[in-house]
Amino acid sequence: MSEKKEVYNLEFPSYIFELNLAGYVFRRVENYEDQFLRLQHLVDVSGSEFRILPLTGTHAITATVEFQNENLAALEWGHESPTQLDDIILLLDLFTGRSVFYKNWDEDAEPPIIRDSRLSQWGAQLRLSSQRDTAYINIDTREFVDEDIFLKMQFFERSNYHPCDIGFEKTINSVIALISSSEWQTIHQKGYFLFLYKNAVKRQTIEYAFLEHWTIWEHLFALHNSQLSEKVLETTDATMKIIFILEKYFQISISATAREEIKRIKKARHALSHFGKIPTPVDIKEMELFIRLTEQVIAVILGLTPSNTFNSREGLDAFLKQSV
Repeated sequence: MSEKKEVYNLEFPSYIFELNLAGYVFRRVENYEDQFLRLQHLVDVSGSEFRILPLTGTHAITATVEFQNENLAALEWGHESPTQLDDIILLLDLFTGRSVFYKNWDEDAEPPIIRDSRLSQWGAQLRLSSQRDTAYINIDTREFVDEDIFLKMQFFERSNYHPCDIGFEKTINSVIALISSSEWQTIHQKGYFLFLYKNAVKRQTIEYAFLEHWTIWEHLFALHNSQLSEKVLETTDATMKIIFILEKYFQISISATAREEIKRIKKARHALSHFGKIPTPVDIKEMELFIRLTEQVIAVILGLTPSNTFNSREGLDAFLKQSV
């Protein structure tokens, strides 16, 4: 017997009405347009599926999810009896930039929703690392055709078809398969860093976003050096941890002068964590670069080709070249 739950804040790709994610089928609610337009929107958008105006926004039920067989969660959740649906919801959160969650309470016990209804401030390069795969959907029949078939159609036949991205569904499914694999689970110890990342990308001041992203790098260092004792991991200089991540994920060699620049950033991070304000030795653009590089690292860990929309790699190269 199938089970069905209501889902808050899920934004579907344009003209995509259904997502089948590892057997969990997410469908738009009947009044999806109205519900979607209730969410927070930061920019004026025209020429898309809907006319979107900037809005402070709130939570809204935009989808349902239906499933039959529940699988155990792959990630390390803190609550009792987590399932694969929890994993999927987290990925949807990360890849849409919205706080996606499902209704798991009774109608007669409506709790106050304490989730943040605002769009995430960071994480754009991870979201843009999602696979792009264009198809054309018939709005009446909901059937897809590829571009070759679409181009062979007569002009009048194309009127009910709209281009849409079917790559989003493929991306989420590939990531689900990856994080559920025993090899990934062993290396990444059930992916606790994804929860750290979810908190790090939320809307907040850049100082604290920088601190939280730094924590992720130190956490990843510990994962990849699990053979070391806890004491050694705790006492290893943070400069060495940052260098390790740069060399591992960006395939670069750190010069002696560049090492000194990384030490400068480390000292600034240390001062920020103790005194709570931006120290003079670090530039805001450098903190943003560090955050953007983290987005690329997470994309690599999830088996994706990282987007470089904000020229993070060029920013890193420039930082290293000025230090040579």
